[in-house]
Amino acid sequence: MPNDNLLSAAIEPAAMESIQQALSTIKTQLPFLLKLSPDERRAYARMGDKTVPFVEKALGYATTNPQLIPPYLEVAEFQKDMELVKALTEVMRPLESLVEAIDDTMMVAGHEGYSAALVFYNSVKRAADAGVQGTQTIVNDLKQRFPGRSIRRAAPGTENGD
Repeated sequence: MPNDNLLSAAIEPAAMESIQQALSTIKTQLPFLLKLSPDERRAYARMGDKTVPFVEKALGYATTNPQLIPPYLEVAEFQKDMELVKALTEVMRPLESLVEAIDDTMMVAGHEGYSAALVFYNSVKRAADAGVQGTQTIVNDLKQRFPGRSIRRAAPGTENGD
């Protein structure tokens, strides 16, 4: 574990402030963004790689064949929606890559932090078992938050926990 440190980094306060400002700027530039509920997300069709060409072709045909457009279809809104999809795709692709890298980095940092916590916890448990003063309080505090199960120990002088 001590030699397995894959990541050693920090975000300086000035950099964090700059990052937060950049995120705020992005949100400000996209004031129309929606927040859908899980039910709403299930209700809407998603455009994937196969759907986009279909929608683009349909838009092309609609603009070149106005006689086929039903009166309840607003082609200008149709076109506006597709332009927004294209623009948001240009924003989303680099953000997806960034989010994936942030998530991967958080996973490694979290793994390393959790591993270090386990090493410390086991060390403090050994110290408490050896009677080092003040360590049992630490063990008791950490044990409450430790997600694993405690192991029952057999009472001294008994075999197989009998």
